[in-house]
Amino acid sequence: MKRLPETGKDIKKGPGRLRIALRSFRRLLCAVFVVLPGCGNDGPVPAPAVLPGKTVAVVAMGDSLTEGTEDTPGKGGYPGRLQELIEKTRPDWQVTNLGRAGWTSEQLLKRQLPTALVIKPRIAIVWIGSNDLWRFYKAEQQAQDLKNFTANITTVLSSLKDADVSTYIALLDDQSKRPVARTTEIEPYTQEDRDRMSSRVAAYNAAIREQAARYGATTVDFYSTDIFTDPATLASDGNHPNAQGYNLIAEKWYAAIGPALKP
Repeated sequence: MKRLPETGKDIKKGPGRLRIALRSFRRLLCAVFVVLPGCGNDGPVPAPAVLPGKTVAVVAMGDSLTEGTEDTPGKGGYPGRLQELIEKTRPDWQVTNLGRAGWTSEQLLKRQLPTALVIKPRIAIVWIGSNDLWRFYKAEQQAQDLKNFTANITTVLSSLKDADVSTYIALLDDQSKRPVARTTEIEPYTQEDRDRMSSRVAAYNAAIREQAARYGATTVDFYSTDIFTDPATLASDGNHPNAQGYNLIAEKWYAAIGPALKP
């Protein structure tokens, strides 16, 4: 069964009750058989091998937008393209992709950040929040949700600053505008849900700006981009970029980190 990485929801058509039952059954299996893939493995993600003649100078952390979901096989999402761009001026630098589809800010904090700190790159790229936003829509959850997200981002940015890593962090796009949020086949959201999502994106971005300023990180604006609404740059799932979209994302990150590429 194919899954929608950013939402953690099943794409397979069928009654909503069946999808809920399947998810509940998997959670039960996870509770009983912790050896199942994706169950009980909460340690740091492994660091990819360092290529000959390279130094891991850039670490990309995030969710499916970093891992490269819906990209052309073998291209590696935006980090793979960023590697090609960086090699023009710094052929000895390696970009390492720690992104994992479906992950939240808490998972990044617990499982990607420790690996990044061990690697000790010159530059860290952080793009996280899509799945935090996607999973909670009740009004009474908003305050605690924002508090949790802000705490996670604060720890990530402060830890990277303490490690003397130059950090760049994305401002999130408004996911309520993505086509996937406007279909009832996959996500049964109402207009009220989408309005709440949009307001929460603004609150998340305000928190990102505040903590970035506090810890000397540079923000990179994906809120103003149309990558996630333009059919020319969006994959058929209505949720992730296609190859052209990842090209634009890589160029955007490259422009942001350009000053740090100087020897």
